[in-house]
Amino acid sequence: MKALTAKALLMIILLAGTPLGELVKLPMLFVHMVNHMNEDPAMTLADFFDMHYSRGLIVDEDYHQDMSLPFKAIQSNLSFVWGEVSVLQFPNNQHSEGYSARKSIGKKTAAMPSSYLSSIWQPPRLI
Repeated sequence: MKALTAKALLMIILLAGTPLGELVKLPMLFVHMVNHMNEDPAMTLADFFDMHYSRGLIVDEDYHQDMSLPFKAIQSNLSFVWGEVSVLQFPNNQHSEGYSARKSIGKKTAAMPSSYLSSIWQPPRLI
C-alpha cells in the first residue's frame, strides 16, 4: 500500500510540476493531426509539425485547438525550491551549574506514580 501511494504521489508531482504533464495532451495532437490531414491529403507529418511548432504563433480559425496541443503553452503551477540545510554548532561541555547530562527527563519518579498518568489518558467509553 505504501509503495502504491508513493508511486501515485510521484506521478502527481511529475505530471503537475514538470513538462511531463504535456504528454497527457498527446491524444489531442493525433486528433488535430488527423483533422488537418483530412482537410489537406497532401500534408505530411513533417508539414504538420512545421506548421504548428516551427512558424511561431499563428492566429487562425483553429487557434484554440492549436494552443491545446502538447508543448505549445506549458503551464506549471508548482515551483520547487532547492535549498541548503545548515547545522548550528554549539560549544561542547558548557553546562550551567546543577545540570547533569545523565539525568533523563522521562524517568519515573516517586513524585509522579504511573497510576496518575493512567488516570489521565483513558480511552473513550461507550455508555
